Formats: sequence, structure tokens, C-alpha cells
Amino acid sequence: MRRSPQVAVGGLVAEAGSFWSELGLTLFFNLVLMSGLVIVLNLNRVKGFPVGYLMPISLGITAGLISGTNSFAASDLTLYNAWEGMALGLSIGGLEMFAYILIVAATANLTMYEYRSWWRWSGEWKATRVRSFRELRLTRPEMITLAIAVLLMLAAAYRETNFALA
Repeated sequence: MRRSPQVAVGGLVAEAGSFWSELGLTLFFNLVLMSGLVIVLNLNRVKGFPVGYLMPISLGITAGLISGTNSFAASDLTLYNAWEGMALGLSIGGLEMFAYILIVAATANLTMYEYRSWWRWSGEWKATRVRSFRELRLTRPEMITLAIAVLLMLAAAYRETNFALA
């Protein structure tokens, strides 16, 4: 896993020189890139299933392989024993994961396209347009859920940056 994209992004963030630049890069990766990917995936459904639901599943598998997603890329793991490392990974990666799940849940109703099959070659893969981009709206509870997700992501990024530079 040393040269995987997950660790490469963490290594890029780790090269930042100061606390604020590392925090900014972490937030850019988590809030803009990853959350944006979740929202774009949720614009599509296959047989009524929001495709964005696949993101927490894949992140869960990845987090099992690399504790706390990319949370330890910037820090020296020799500073922690197994218990402290796992607790730190869960406190950072767990917040990130929960924030991603909230983002997926809040944007699950933003469907623009519906597919009848997962397989392109099935003959039923052509998308049906459900609504246009202008018709996409978030309800008040969905906006509150997104705000909570952003706050959780801010807390996780701060904690990750704080421990990475310690």
C-alpha cells in the first residue's frame, strides 16, 4: 500500500511547510475533492440505488487497510503504540467517515439520472433523465446535515494536522 493513491495524497499533504498550509490541503482533499466526488456520484441512481452509497463502503474497506484513511501519512508512527495508534486513527478517520456518510445521506435525493442496469453491455444501460440541474434543491434538514458534516470534517482535519505536526 506504500505507493497507493491514498497514501500518495497523504504524502503530498505531509509535505506542506506550516500548520495552516497542511490544514488547508487536508480540507481541500476531504471537503472539495472527496465530498465533491460523493455529490457527483449521488447525481446517478441504478435501479433506485444512489451510486454515492458506494463511497462509504469503499472508504470503509480502505480505512480497514489504512487506519483513519490517510490520517497517519504525515506523522511518525513510531511515536505511537498499537493502542494509541488505533485510538488516534479512529478519532480522526471515524470523524471523516461519519462526515462522508452524512454527506452521502444529505445528497442522496439529488438524482439527475436513473440507470436500469449496472452493466453497460446489458442493453438497458442508457440513462433516463429524472430532473435537470436547475431543479436540484436541498431541503432544510439536508442542509443542516451538510453543515454538521462540514463541522465534523473541520474537527477531523484540525485533529489530523495537530497530531501530524506534533
